[in-house]
Amino acid sequence: MQVGARAVAVVAMVAAGCGQPGRVAPDSPAPKPTATAVATLAAADVRAYVAVRGRALGKVEERVAAEEAHGSGSAAVLPDLVEAEREAAAALGVAYGRYVWARERTARVLALRRLAEDRRLLVGELARTQADLLNQLGQASDPASREFLQAQIRSLEAQVAKLRKELADEPGVEAEVALIEAVRVDLALLHSREEKVQEKLRQLVRRQVNEGGVGKTRGTPDSP
Repeated sequence: MQVGARAVAVVAMVAAGCGQPGRVAPDSPAPKPTATAVATLAAADVRAYVAVRGRALGKVEERVAAEEAHGSGSAAVLPDLVEAEREAAAALGVAYGRYVWARERTARVLALRRLAEDRRLLVGELARTQADLLNQLGQASDPASREFLQAQIRSLEAQVAKLRKELADEPGVEAEVALIEAVRVDLALLHSREEKVQEKLRQLVRRQVNEGGVGKTRGTPDSP
């Protein structure tokens, strides 16, 4: 009996450990969680992150607009978002180190949520493939086909169990996700503003180079 190509492909993909980004190959077991507690975001952290980021971007936007209108031709006067963040944090009474941690933790929480969603999707795909293989097993008559299908089903069962355990072992970030979702619109607007100001900075650098100046794009920290 001919075994379904899709089912075999899914089994082979999972067995190779490349089903989804961020998955750990079977021969590379995931590191055991340590007993150290991981700090979690509080509502005040998220509010401070949005406030500092917004104020910093506002200052950079003002300085970019001034440079566009009255260009000095010097890269030294181009604004630096990291510097603007430090100034904004100080002005708002937020510890800069705590702000940086909140920014990085926000990105980490969103990455964990995406990974969990990927794993849940893969579990669903494997469950459908398993049902397909079981259906084929019920129709198979020759011993060779039945033996092959049974081996594939056992492999799928092991992979599904592994994925479900990984999902159960993942740190709970639901409360943090809820805090981030509450400011989702604000974060999207901040991201859009940052992209626009970065493009304007690149345009200013190109203009300075074309006019004979020497410039380079100032670094900006990543945002989620």
